[in-house]
Amino acid sequence: MDDLKTMWAEIPAGTERDLAGARRRLLNGMRQPRRDRARVRFAVAGGLAAALTVGFAAVQVTTDAKPASAQELLARAAESAGSEPDLHPRPGQIVHTVGRDLYSSGARSGDSSGIQAEAREDWSPADGSREFMMRQGEQVTLMKLCSDSFSRAMGTTYLDLENWPTDVAALRERVRQAAAKHPAKPELREMYTLQDLISMSAVRPSLRASLFKLISEMRGVSIKPSVTDALGRSGIGVQTPDRLVLIFEPETYRYLGYNSLDEQGQLVGGGAVERVELLDTLPKEKVTFTEPKCIPA
Repeated sequence: MDDLKTMWAEIPAGTERDLAGARRRLLNGMRQPRRDRARVRFAVAGGLAAALTVGFAAVQVTTDAKPASAQELLARAAESAGSEPDLHPRPGQIVHTVGRDLYSSGARSGDSSGIQAEAREDWSPADGSREFMMRQGEQVTLMKLCSDSFSRAMGTTYLDLENWPTDVAALRERVRQAAAKHPAKPELREMYTLQDLISMSAVRPSLRASLFKLISEMRGVSIKPSVTDALGRSGIGVQTPDRLVLIFEPETYRYLGYNSLDEQGQLVGGGAVERVELLDTLPKEKVTFTEPKCIPA
């Protein structure tokens, strides 16, 4: 693969409304601050923030030498992800994630003092058809996807990922097809599609392993020897041309989460998940806010 970014040169440009919709990802990407219920914050394209911890003991990669390139690091990360067990959500089940987000409080670009952290908990339907809940601080919000949401149209719900290929060549083509349907601007479709898939493949690490191999083929990826995730964990990172930093545990190379940088290389967002599990029903939480409109994510 020369670069996935060349695949949609003939696709018409999306509107600003398209871009807003692209950021409204159901899974680990939606934010509604307690301070202003009428305004919604969105993490970058679905969070990129899932590290599977249920029933998994990290496998130590047997080498003393640190990876010398982004490609080598991604190869080790793929090996680590491949050692994790897949979860197999059934129709009607809920994917429950617990973690933390980083977001900008509105400070000027380049001023990292404006970054704030917020604990986050999500209950997302595996098939995208049921109501889902999100906890931020003490606020619990209940929401529902629109029936024509693009995650269903693209075949990228948690349940759909069960049928995605792990062969890299076949996966490359499937990503191309999904990205072509994405409502974002053409130059953002590749990034958003890959971000969403990495985040959601918390339930299917075997697919995540192949996604890391796919990203290693992209031009312009680079290694970052020292980074910190949203949970304060030290890691080693891979930065993509879109200024997204994938963060890995430095000994096991398990995926921890992501940081998002601005054009000056300053941190502007991020996310990490410390726990993922499958539930049969939504918990009996006291809902403090119900979103009146469906979400087209």
